[in-house]
Amino acid sequence: MGFLFSAFGSQALGASWSFEENTVPARMQFAEEEWALLEDKKRMNGPFDCKSDSELYFGIYERRYPEFEKAVPDRRERLQLWQIEAIATYPYPLFSCVVRDWSSALLRRYWTSNFGGFFYCGRWSRPAISPAEKRFQAAVEWGLPYVETMRSDMLFHFLTVAKVNAVRLNADVEYFLRTALRQSGDFHADWPVGHLLPELSEERIAELDAAIARRDLDFVLEATPSCPAPPLKDGSALRDL
Repeated sequence: MGFLFSAFGSQALGASWSFEENTVPARMQFAEEEWALLEDKKRMNGPFDCKSDSELYFGIYERRYPEFEKAVPDRRERLQLWQIEAIATYPYPLFSCVVRDWSSALLRRYWTSNFGGFFYCGRWSRPAISPAEKRFQAAVEWGLPYVETMRSDMLFHFLTVAKVNAVRLNADVEYFLRTALRQSGDFHADWPVGHLLPELSEERIAELDAAIARRDLDFVLEATPSCPAPPLKDGSALRDL
């Protein structure tokens, strides 16, 4: 999977195609021949295989809506747009590999990268200048639309990305992710936030709790403060991941 286009590019592409008018079908809405494709896939790959499932469900959608290809000619871009919509339609763990692979690639490639003051804290510390910085920015932003679906596995992998040296989440962003994960009950961890509270006002905590209740990560990212000067990073706050 290539991280070649940013979240903002995906949103712009999405303007040319309406998923409200061309809905992603729930499995109970599949036609008989679509169910037959699923059964064939199970016989070949087993009952659950994330990558082949993603391709199969995407193929079902494209057969239903052949005009999707005309609206968004680039297949990778169509696949990302569809996946973001499908994540909100189909239950966990379908397509969990999409963001898992994204976070794994970031950890593998950028674990110790240092861009001289360029880092992500919920926003960017400064504009990207070098080609390496621009590639890193595109790689991070590629996954954000998936995270904004608020599915717990997507939040988990976003928080995991904070182990990367050039990702230093602001306290309000990390509080949002940890609290939303704790409330989901989907992962066996306490998700403590005590180490973050000294950095957050009571008013901001109330805003974050309200954003969690309405599943609004966009609000948090838009309102998070400017990135602070980067401290030495020991990863201690993320050892429970």
